[in-house]
Order: sequence, then C-alpha cells, then structure tokens
Amino acid sequence: MAAPEQTTSRALPLLYLSELAKQSGLPEDGDVQKRVQEAIYRVLSYQSSTGSFGLWSPGSGDLWLDAYVTDFLTRAREQKYQVPDQAMVQALDNLQNALSYDVDMKSQGNEIAYSLYVLARNRKAAISDLRYYADTKLSEFPTPLSKGHLAAALALYGDAQRSQSIFEDALQMSTTASNASLDRSDYGSALRDDAAVLTLAAEARPVPTIIPQLAKIVAREWEQKSYTSTQEQMWTLMAARAIQGGDSDLNLDINGTPRSGGYAARLTGDEVLDQPVTITNRSSEPVAAVVTTVAAPAFPLPAGGNGFSIERTYYTLDGEEANVTEAKQNERYVVVINATESNSWPSRVLITDLLPAGFEIDNPTLVDSAKLSNFEWIGEVEAAHTEFRSDRFVAAFDRSAGDNRTITVGYVVRAVTPGTYDHPAASIEDMYRPQFSAFRDGAHGGSGGSIMSLWAKTCAALVGSTLVCVAIMFGLEAADRAYPPPLERARTVSAEVLDADGQLLRAFATPEGRWRLQTTAKDVDPQFVRMLIAYEDQRFWEHKGVDPFALMRAAWQFASHGRIVSGASTLSMQVARLIEPREGRSFTAKFSQLARAVQIERRLSKAEILDLYLTHAPYGGNLEGIRAASLAYFGKEPRRLTVSEAALLVALPQLPEKRRPDRHLRAAETARQRVLERMAVSAVIGEGEAERAALVAVPERRLQLPAFAAHVAEAARRKEPKVIQYQTTLRRNIQKGLETVAKEACSTAWPESLDRHGHGRCAHRRDRRRTRFRRLFRCQPLRLDRHDAHLPLTRLDAEAVHLWPCL
Repeated sequence: MAAPEQTTSRALPLLYLSELAKQSGLPEDGDVQKRVQEAIYRVLSYQSSTGSFGLWSPGSGDLWLDAYVTDFLTRAREQKYQVPDQAMVQALDNLQNALSYDVDMKSQGNEIAYSLYVLARNRKAAISDLRYYADTKLSEFPTPLSKGHLAAALALYGDAQRSQSIFEDALQMSTTASNASLDRSDYGSALRDDAAVLTLAAEARPVPTIIPQLAKIVAREWEQKSYTSTQEQMWTLMAARAIQGGDSDLNLDINGTPRSGGYAARLTGDEVLDQPVTITNRSSEPVAAVVTTVAAPAFPLPAGGNGFSIERTYYTLDGEEANVTEAKQNERYVVVINATESNSWPSRVLITDLLPAGFEIDNPTLVDSAKLSNFEWIGEVEAAHTEFRSDRFVAAFDRSAGDNRTITVGYVVRAVTPGTYDHPAASIEDMYRPQFSAFRDGAHGGSGGSIMSLWAKTCAALVGSTLVCVAIMFGLEAADRAYPPPLERARTVSAEVLDADGQLLRAFATPEGRWRLQTTAKDVDPQFVRMLIAYEDQRFWEHKGVDPFALMRAAWQFASHGRIVSGASTLSMQVARLIEPREGRSFTAKFSQLARAVQIERRLSKAEILDLYLTHAPYGGNLEGIRAASLAYFGKEPRRLTVSEAALLVALPQLPEKRRPDRHLRAAETARQRVLERMAVSAVIGEGEAERAALVAVPERRLQLPAFAAHVAEAARRKEPKVIQYQTTLRRNIQKGLETVAKEACSTAWPESLDRHGHGRCAHRRDRRRTRFRRLFRCQPLRLDRHDAHLPLTRLDAEAVHLWPCL
C-alpha cells in the first residue's frame, strides 16, 4: 500500500542508509536518493490544503500521522533532500493550529507530545509551553514515548536538566508499566515506543544516562517478538543507528579473521552455501546477531491464520457459483471475499487478493460491466481505500470498536490468457499488529477451455495411482508370504551384564563387532521420541509403512528441481534398510524398502517398529542404537536427555559417518542446529529452548562403554552364551571403586603385573604376593548384612568373591 504512514516507515530509515552502510561495510545502494525523493512526493500527494495528511487520501483528523509525516519531511530537509517550502510551512502550521485547541492529555497525549517535538526540531515551539507541560502535566502523558518526545524537545532548546529528568521518568515507565495496549490509535507498541525513546535519547545533547538500560529493554522486547510491524522495524533500525558507536569494543572473528566493532554483510543464498560465514565472539559480553532472509516459498502455503478467517468464492455475473478452473477466455467472473475478524478492538485491516496470471481486473470506474448489479446481497462496501491493480485487488478498512466483525467485498475479473496457472492465496492482516493475519491455501486456476485444468489432471493422476497401488498391494500379498522380511537378523544384539540394580556393568560386541544394545521406547527420554518422529516421520502413527503424502512431495520436488530435494523415507522404511542393508541408493533399493516396510507393518506393532529403530539406528563407527550412542558420547543412559543431546542424537543417523562429532565436529554442530530450528518451528520445543540448546558444546570425543567386572562377565558369557542379559548381585558403584583401588594398588606393588587393559594379575597369583595383596587391602572375612540376606549367592557371585576377597 502507498499510504503515507507505510511510505514514511519505509523511507525514513533510508535517509541514513548511506551512513549505516559505510560504517557497517555494506555496499551503498545507488537508488536510495531516488527512492527517498519519490517517497517525499508520494506522501505530499496525501496532504490537504490545511497541511494535514490523510491515511488513504488527502484529509485530516489524525494528528499523530501529521506529526509522523512532518517528522520525516523535517529529517529529509536536514539530509538535503528537496521538500517544497510551501508544503513544509503548511505541515508545521497544521501542527501549531492543532495544539491550540487539542489539550486533552488523556486521549491525545501521544499526539500532543509528538507535535511539540516536531515543532521544536523546526524551531517553531515555544520554550514556555514545553516547560509548562514538563512541570505541570508530565504525569498525564500516557506512554514512555510521549515523555521521550517532550524530553527530546527540551534538549533541542538546551534545557538539559529537565530533559534528563524526563528521560529517566520515561525509562522508569518502560521498566514498571506495560504500554502494549492493542487499542492504541498511534500505530504503537511497547517495542516501538521504547525503540523510539532510545533513538531520541541517543540523538539528544547531552546524551542522557539511560542509554544502556533502555538498550537492554529494547533488545529483550525484540527477542520476544515473533512478528514485527513496519513501525517496530523502522524505530529499531533508527535506534541501532543512533547508538551504533556502542559496539566499538566488540572483538569478533569473522571466518578466522579478527575484527573490532560490529559486523554486517549482505549475501546471496548461493554465496552462503559456497562459503558459510563463521562468527566467533571473543568479547567478554554476549553478542546479539540478527539474520534477515528474503525469499519466496517454493510451494503454496496451507491455509491458516490468527485473529481472522478468510474465504474466496467465484461467481458468474448471473450470481451462480462458478468453477474457475474451467474458465474460458473473455469470460467474466465476480470474486467475492468473506473475512471475519475475531477481535473487537479498533483496527486497520488490509485485504489483498493476488490474481493468477491469466486474469485481469475490471475497474468499476472505467468498465460498466464491472458494476455488481446482480450482487446486492454483498451490501455496500465501506472500504476506506480500494485499489484495482494489474496483479491484485487491495481493500483497506478502518474498523472501530463495535463494528460488524464480518467483511464482504467483491470485484470483477476477466479471463484473458489461456493456460494453467498457480493461484495465489487471498490474505487479510491487521496492518499494525502483524501477529494477527489469515490467508487461504494456494490453489490452481486456468483459462482457455481447451486446456485440461491442473485439478482434473491431478484427479486423473490420483485415480491412476490408486489403481496401480491396488495392483501392487495384491502382488505384495503374494510376495509377502513367499519372501518374508528377515526379522530374525534384528534379534542379534550385544550381550549385557547388569548389576543388582539393572545398571550396565559390561557389554559384548556382536559377532560383526557392533555395539548394539537392545532398546525400547521406555528406555529413552520421551522428548527424544517426540523430536525423532517430528523430524523423521511426522505421520508415523497413522501410515501403514509408507507415507503417500511424503512420496508425492518428494516426487514433485524431484520433477521440479531435477534432483532429490527431500526424501520420503518413513521410520518403517529405515528399519527395513537397517535389517536388510543394500549397496548404493537406487530406485530398485528404494522400492524394496517400500515393500519391506509394508511387510514389517503387517507383522509388528508401531511400538515394536520404533524399538527396532532405537536399537539399530547407526551413529558412526561401530555404534548402533541410541543407548550405545548415548553411553559413548554422553556417558549416560538415554533415559534423561537434554534438548541439545536429544537433537544431536536425532541428527546423527542420517549421515552417521560424516556427522560423527569425534571426527567431524562442525558437521555435527550444523546438523544439530538444523534439528533444533525445525523443532522450534514445529513447536515441539520452544524458541528459547532451541537457542539455549544451540549454545551447548557438542562432545568432541567418544567415551568407552562401561567395562566393569571383567572376570564375572566373561564367566557369565561362557556359562550361558545365548542369554542377552545377565543379572548379577554386584553393585556397580562398589565394583567401580574396588577396581580403581585394585588398579592403583597393583600398579604400586607390582607395576610389571598390569596387563595391557590395566587389570591386575595379582588376584591369580598363589605365592607370597597374595599375602602382601591381602595386607594392602586389609581384607576381612566375607559377611552378608541382614538386609542383603535375600540376595542369592550364586556360583557366579561366589567366583567373584573368590577373585576379589575384599568384596
């Protein structure tokens, strides 16, 4: 929209862009001066003969907008841009006239303060008026920004004492009071106000002492925002420009090169992929980094919204509902948009309906056929502003409290160019509360009649695919019986020796040398399971081994890009690959996984499939399964994992050898960050959790799995070689302590008697050294306490007692 407020919000920072670009090391934009000058003329086109500015056309009644635009024109003149004298004089006279009769501080305090500031900046304010407001009316100013404007006006006239005091009062108000009312008419919010006060304070002379505290408040409010309005973005940028000297003590490394002060760069996506930017903070204080991305979505977004709902329907000129996918060239249709606002506060609402490429709008002021004579049920459109552009229809509405929350608007389009086109979504938004908006799902439309619509093609493709799937399913039924999945291979796991409490004492590698510890979902942190399913297979609990939606998405991306963009593997397919590995990645191998996944789903429950994945997922080297990985990288069982640990364990199985943190630390960090970002977007974890988890260091080395009670474990293995888990009556913490003491004692008494694993052979010696060994340990006869009497003393335990007489 070309409204003066929006134009001013975009143009005002451009006044200082060259200055910011030079200090930040960014290339200058040669079109800036032209864009600013055009913006000046555009806002002046909305100025009435009285000097005021209208939001949608020349008019009056919005004093805050008058002050805002005049502030922009004032700053533009200071930067040597051409602002017509007559227009400037009229704008300032308008502010002076308004202040002569607007004295209601309760309802107009923000507007009065802003007008006083703009007049003071142009040397048109009376110092006596400023001091009167400061001394007698200060408590009636409703927001920190209104006090900031008054303080800045006094600073311009050299009253530093009053200015300093009022700035401190504004800071106190920002700290203790909330000014985030959603009923405000001055386009404001807490972030906008505090950023503007920070700008005014930094521009004041002498600079007040509130700058550091206020900067922290603004930074905190910015971090808490998921969406920001143009006002918030503009004043935050202005604040950054005003205090930019405050980052001179930063000490950074940019791709290994030391740098003092702030850093800014503009990079294309290809440049980032070819050469990622690595920033290391060498300062003692935390550093905030802001990354702004500009891109168009590759695929239409699904319908959604907050605070609004919106629907779009096509009709013939006779009033009958039409199927626009069957449009023929030169036919006209009426587009009717119904929107509902769920909030009741005053708002400025904008509806935008983008057209498919084959349609044009008939402007009712130019074409008689564009009048909606057969659509009286739409009612009289009470839009504050409408635009009939070549590529979109735009309507703006000023909503007052108590207005009907339903908006219905219509316009006429004509099919002009045959073809099949993407149909963008219609949208509605609150212009100054960006968190409230809604949009339809993107669709497809066509015109020309002779061309089959994309919808029809899609339906035909789906029918054909369904028939093929049915045939495949009958074939699989027969093949399933003849070639069952090799589930017996999945039963090969590492043998484990456990202590009396079920803690792992020692594990044995599988015959092929893998550490593969049997795992079930109850052995794993539930948060890891949620993150795994959200990242790898969102419809795991619904599909039957193959996710058709994921297959269609992957096929579409492959057809569109000519390469694999994303996979369609489900957890069931990954289990099929793990228990029956194949060389290379081919369509034949993928089809085999599809078939095996369906077979596995027929035989096992979802919980059993998940257990198989948790047991067999690769984690680099000879580590398989989450238990082995958690013990090797974090030294603990996976029953309780931090967000950082869970994210790393979700990321590693995709490329286990290339992401091993003990060999490829940077790749592991990048993969973990990708998981954290997607989990935050999916709301599996909070944004704050993701940010904190990203700061945790990734382990750089692999730990040894528990290896206690060697003799007992070997004896148990020999005694029952087919048992997976052996339960003993040993206590791991006691065993660990005794082995530590024994190792130290043997290394002191007989250094030559330690084997290559550090285990003492002294327990096997039957000579005079045994006497010395017993003396070192001060051994006592073996006793069982009464509370341990229920523990059976098996032959296995008796051997342990014999080997370690001090147990």
